[in-house]
Amino acid sequence: MNRIYFILIFIFSLVISQDCETGFIPIDEECYFEQDINILDTFIENSNDSINMILDINNNGVIEPLELCDQEWANGRIILFDCYPIIINGNYNWLDVSGEIPNNITDWEYIEVFIMSYNDLSGLIPDSICELDLDFSDNSIFDLNGNALCPPYPACIETYINNQDTMFSDCELNVCYNLGISDFISYDLNGDNIVNPYDDLNGTGYLGINLFNNGPACPYYPGIRIQSNTEGVSFYGGTGTDILEFETWWYAIESQGVYGLNIPFEISPFIPEGTPITFTAEAVTLHCEEDCSESDDPYCNMCPITDPITLTLTVGSSFTNALGDANFDGQVDVLDVIELVSYVLNIGDYYSWELVFLMTDLNFDYNLNIQDIILLVNIILDS
Repeated sequence: MNRIYFILIFIFSLVISQDCETGFIPIDEECYFEQDINILDTFIENSNDSINMILDINNNGVIEPLELCDQEWANGRIILFDCYPIIINGNYNWLDVSGEIPNNITDWEYIEVFIMSYNDLSGLIPDSICELDLDFSDNSIFDLNGNALCPPYPACIETYINNQDTMFSDCELNVCYNLGISDFISYDLNGDNIVNPYDDLNGTGYLGINLFNNGPACPYYPGIRIQSNTEGVSFYGGTGTDILEFETWWYAIESQGVYGLNIPFEISPFIPEGTPITFTAEAVTLHCEEDCSESDDPYCNMCPITDPITLTLTVGSSFTNALGDANFDGQVDVLDVIELVSYVLNIGDYYSWELVFLMTDLNFDYNLNIQDIILLVNIILDS
């Protein structure tokens, strides 16, 4: 009887397979493109038994290709693959798909939704992912957030990769690799815009600086370090190791984020007029240059790899910029009004960390609005 049963099953499968077009295989009386199934198999094999068995719908102890995450198919081709955690009674069930993304992911040529957020994916993302016809900027269509995928990332998704926990991964680069310093300027507040001559101790000198992140989100305490090469220069605040150094950090910076900061400093009146003073600024992360050989601090040695930037002032000469210089060109003129108006229209009436905000908040009320535009126009008319 069993022999007859298996013969019938075999014959039935042959009949079904004959109904499938070339390149398609029968599963549960339906035809599926074999390469699409193979990629699902690769995800399962790469996961090294880490997958949450909640996906074992038929309870046979094995995750089968069509059981892996939420799927939708059309004409035998996969169009949706969603491995977001399953929420049951308010509890998150992490699916724990791990390993690398298959290099042949482009065989999913009809995929419309690809979501694998909050799993344990690791390794490098294949550049071939850029060949998928997806809107990578829409996280309801494409989302790899919350994995341990290593940088550098393919250019098409670098901005949208979001947070990756690579702290304990074997990655050549860390996720904060594309931090950098831009718009390094100086100005005088309540003074005559002259760098501390002997006979003028009024005003406070400031360095203005932007920290940018052109890579993925950096969660490991990004910051800046500023150093001076001249004795007699001191900074206020920060956590530098001596008065010639300023260092500070933020908790995190998002992809394409820009954080601005104004840093007060003092130049001793005993430094001779005509002395050049060079400031060097660089992007850092917390503890990035400490000796980590005996440290349990996971944030050790997380230095970005971008180049530092320098700014030189000469005692007795003018500062490089002034309040109101919205485009940082060293002049306060109608171009700055245009820049400020554009900025106000784009950001609305709320606080921003960008340096342009700090330089053009002329009434110091932590808002940019028409009042600051009027004050800027008055500065230009009075000059």
